[in-house]
Amino acid sequence: MINPLLRTPQYVPAPVPSPTSSGFSASLDWARGRIAEPIDVATWARAAGQSPRSFARHFRAAVGSTPLQWLAAERVRRARELLETTDLPVEAVAAHCGFATAAGLRRHFGRHVGTTPHAYRRTFHEPVHETDGR
Repeated sequence: MINPLLRTPQYVPAPVPSPTSSGFSASLDWARGRIAEPIDVATWARAAGQSPRSFARHFRAAVGSTPLQWLAAERVRRARELLETTDLPVEAVAAHCGFATAAGLRRHFGRHVGTTPHAYRRTFHEPVHETDGR
């Protein structure tokens, strides 16, 4: 259940801080730029110029999670943003965030946020108000 005291939008416009001194900032930005695409560690490591094993090891040491854990959390963060600011159906939000299905989004969303995407939207969505031209 969502705390009613937290009824303000949870979207933070700036990206989540990344460890710039570790050299992973560019790799995190690379993944964020492809958030809707399937990303595996081998492809991500190749983009970073490392072997998958070295990439995974250095990533965990620098970021504090595995690459795929970070990616899932980043996709959920993006889903939260879309749920708060758009009227896209959950299926479209899932696609925009790189989840293969809405069920995949719901599973990860529940694990990270503790509620469903629909309940989250009901609580935090900022309705778009049309002006009447006055």
